[in-house]
Amino acid sequence: MAFGSFDKKRLEVVLVHPGFRAAFAMLLLGAHLVLFGAAGARFQLPFNRAPADPPAFVPPDADFHRGAPQNWNRLLVSRWDSQYYIGTLLRGYSACPPGDLRGKPLRPMLGRCSFHFYPGYSLLGAPFRALGLAGDHALLAVSLLASFLLLFLWTGPTLRSRLGLGTTYLSLLLFNAYTTGFTLTTVQTEPVTLLSALGSFLLFANQRFFWAAVVAGTAGAFRVTGSAVGLGLVVGLCAQAWLSTDEPLKKRVLRVVLLSPVAGWGQLAVFVYFAIRYHDPLLYVHSHAEEFAHGVSLWNAIWPEPRAVSRALSLGPREGVFTLCAGLFLGLGLRQALAGFSSSERWLWGGLLFFSIGISLLGSAGLNYAGMNRYLLLALPLFFAMAKVLAPRPAALLVWLAFSSWSYWNSDLCTYVGDRGSERHCGIFWIPP
Repeated sequence: MAFGSFDKKRLEVVLVHPGFRAAFAMLLLGAHLVLFGAAGARFQLPFNRAPADPPAFVPPDADFHRGAPQNWNRLLVSRWDSQYYIGTLLRGYSACPPGDLRGKPLRPMLGRCSFHFYPGYSLLGAPFRALGLAGDHALLAVSLLASFLLLFLWTGPTLRSRLGLGTTYLSLLLFNAYTTGFTLTTVQTEPVTLLSALGSFLLFANQRFFWAAVVAGTAGAFRVTGSAVGLGLVVGLCAQAWLSTDEPLKKRVLRVVLLSPVAGWGQLAVFVYFAIRYHDPLLYVHSHAEEFAHGVSLWNAIWPEPRAVSRALSLGPREGVFTLCAGLFLGLGLRQALAGFSSSERWLWGGLLFFSIGISLLGSAGLNYAGMNRYLLLALPLFFAMAKVLAPRPAALLVWLAFSSWSYWNSDLCTYVGDRGSERHCGIFWIPP
């Protein structure tokens, strides 16, 4: 017993050491990148197919209607929406028509204007580009740095003290083995949005309310679902004002009033910019609806059409399956997972869950829930609940890891690397003989 106790204590010392935590974070990111390289071999593609030709507009208006930078997808990790983020980094909105865009057809100009994607992530790449990095390398550097900080902070003392050491590490493993865990190493907005979510919670938990609001607000400049981070923080602030007795009520209420706009500053900044320059604060909403030919319906999200549900459950990456599994894990394990958090912290996590999943379902219901496998990554307490449910059930843990890892490799990663039309090449759609 003494020997076993000694070994356990020594293991705990290793697991909480900053050096080990940093090495573990780099190991996870390295594993994702290695799997990207292996996935590229399925399409006979190297990790970088054009090392000497970085993304560029040559000449600037050669592809006036679509406007994608040349070689924007030379990296395996740069696919799908990456072209818009790289394009915005390279030339901003300089190729967009000035003036009032209200009521005008937007789709013809979206390739060179990218109004249907938020600009915050692209702006973060500007300092790295100023150092001489190519546009795709600059944004990949942003993603890798953000993901490293996310994984490193995940195993820090704040979550460990609330979840326990074993649950903390298991939840991190489940997060990375999740079917879209590879997005941590992509030219996409998930890494910076996830870092904002976890960072704002850690600051809130340590009573750094102003900076928690500032960090939460950044998520709203990266993607529309990023607003859930700020909204979740506001829920936490309201709960803290209601439940706390350590400060005068007036001070607590004033904190909520003053910090709520700060928690949404990124989203507000995007609205204000579009309002000033193009006279349409909802330009993102209008352009997104035109590009993807769908509208947002609360009723469709609450009571979806049978065809949409059937497609989500049976076709492609099967977002419906993972969404249903997420609901089961939350129903079975959320209460236990959040038991170690304070009341206001539980409200914050609850707010993040409600708004991140709610906004995602609302926006994707008209698209057969496409993208939900990625959007669920922002529901961070989901992975705490997974760990609580699966930790005492080794057989169930192995089954879930096998299923999720299989989907990671054969479905979501393959579809990402293969880009548009790859669903058939990856074998996740039935094709009549």
